[in-house]
Amino acid sequence: GAHDSCHLRSVRGRHGDHDLCKDPLLGPFTGEEYGMIPRPGSPAIDSGLAAGGLVPAVDILGKSRPQGAGVDRGAYEVR
Repeated sequence: GAHDSCHLRSVRGRHGDHDLCKDPLLGPFTGEEYGMIPRPGSPAIDSGLAAGGLVPAVDILGKSRPQGAGVDRGAYEVR
């Protein structure tokens, strides 16, 4: 699971301070072109780092980022 993966990275010295080691609460894959959007309550929402301008100004669907208190992790900006 996600916890095991984070634990393994930590043991190997590759675990970062900003790694997400929780269930990201992604929605189901709907068969659409993209799919698996974070659901309400997802720890991926508003928890991304926008340091140094490395996050695109828009998500994969063209929605501007951020929509909330911070950028969402992954391809989608939920709010």
